[in-house]
Amino acid sequence: MKTSQPFLTQTSLEAEREHVAERQAELEAAFTAMVAHNQHVATDQDKYAKQIKRIETDYNHVTDRLKNLEGQINERQVKHNALLAAYDQLSAAPVSTFQPTQWTALIDHAIVREEAIEFFFRDGRALTIDL
Repeated sequence: MKTSQPFLTQTSLEAEREHVAERQAELEAAFTAMVAHNQHVATDQDKYAKQIKRIETDYNHVTDRLKNLEGQINERQVKHNALLAAYDQLSAAPVSTFQPTQWTALIDHAIVREEAIEFFFRDGRALTIDL
């Protein structure tokens, strides 16, 4: 029997979310500084407009990435909660009949071969059972 771990953990997603949120804050500060500078110092307006546009484009990109990461984190949290509920059901009493909800919560898919069955779990792990 062999198992594998998911390649991207919740912690790494949260770390990336923190990094992206920091970048978003940096861009907000840069935008505010550019506007304040333009209000107090005579600047080339074409150059200013290009810089503001670059900051705005970067900010929009970072904001989209942040929303995407938060969606992934929320999705994984929902899956995690479903797995915990299924594990609680399984640990509460011996399994006499496997419920479809347990299968749906735990197993993504399985591959049956002559020599083994490989189960792929929703949390990214895989388990091979030799026949």
